[in-house]
Amino acid sequence: MPRPSIPSARPVQVTGLTDAIAVSAGVEYACRSARAARSCWGGNALGVLGNGTATDSLTPTPVTGLTGVKEIAAGFSATCALKTDGTVWCWGRGGDYGTTSLTQSNVPVQVTGLANVQHLANANEGGTSFTSLVCALLADKTVQCFSNYNGSGQLGNGTKDSSRTPAPVSGIGDASAIMASLLHACAVRADGTWCWGASQLVGDGSVENRLSPVKVSPTLFAELSSGFEHTCARETGGAVWCWGSNNRGQSGDGATIKVSDYRLSPAKSNVTDAVLLSAGMFHNCVHTKTKRTLCWGANNFGELGWGTPSSSSAPRSRPKSSGRSKKRGTPLIDCCHSCHPAQTRTLVRPCDLRAAALSLVAPALFANLHQRAFVRAYAA
Repeated sequence: MPRPSIPSARPVQVTGLTDAIAVSAGVEYACRSARAARSCWGGNALGVLGNGTATDSLTPTPVTGLTGVKEIAAGFSATCALKTDGTVWCWGRGGDYGTTSLTQSNVPVQVTGLANVQHLANANEGGTSFTSLVCALLADKTVQCFSNYNGSGQLGNGTKDSSRTPAPVSGIGDASAIMASLLHACAVRADGTWCWGASQLVGDGSVENRLSPVKVSPTLFAELSSGFEHTCARETGGAVWCWGSNNRGQSGDGATIKVSDYRLSPAKSNVTDAVLLSAGMFHNCVHTKTKRTLCWGANNFGELGWGTPSSSSAPRSRPKSSGRSKKRGTPLIDCCHSCHPAQTRTLVRPCDLRAAALSLVAPALFANLHQRAFVRAYAA
């Protein structure tokens, strides 16, 4: 598939997407929900577009037979959809879409053993040697995950054994929100935030893999979002904390960027008034109470949206969007590496993990992985 060769350091509008109510970005592809259809576009060698083929598509193509969808979670080697009846349907590379089959599926297949699901989290970063990590939050507040790789304990089941089908995360029966990254995952519980998986990424101060959940913070964060090797969390009051890799300034505390730098426990960033948060692969963005958009971290491809390629470990304001909707309340999606809707009264919900009690605000911004990032937009 022909791919853009020139990154955009400023937001550009995605043409033809005027009816999207939710969009999820994966690795080299994306999916969108509209009021009457579900479609995906981008790279499709692993069948992640779900259109019955393994052919790349430059434009949105309908997902075969997918109806009654509540949310779509794009990832790396598999895509999953949560239906309104609480069932989960996935498709993609063999061994990665929630069944025991090692045969690639280019169309949605129901994941057996998952019912009454409330929310999905899918790791949307990876490479040729990686596999998706998918977690589901159930109505009974338990969490189940599946992945064809568990070498860091990211399944949270107390072992390093992989599980192609959903397996319960040990000891969690009171979760209100979940997050899944490539090598670790987290859940907000009644007594704070708990994580499990790869050493240096979990956030409990250790450098050991955690095969079962460990408590990271007593704070009931309102929002969690993860990048490749880092996680950020937003307090209800607006303070943002980050942990994990800081080799691109992901922690947002203004410290000098070092190649081998990790925050082994949550470190407070310079952001104090965030109302929405989203992490990209090596960067983060927030929208504040004063309606500013702040981004920080890596900017190699212009993902911070400043118009220059300079990175920053300190949160900085982004310019206003170059695109504007012509009609009040019309959803508009602007994209580069980070995106926000046009400056209209557009209500948005986050694409990644969000706590169930998260309120709608307007406008908002979301960062995401690699060369694309998207927002869920709701007409006001």
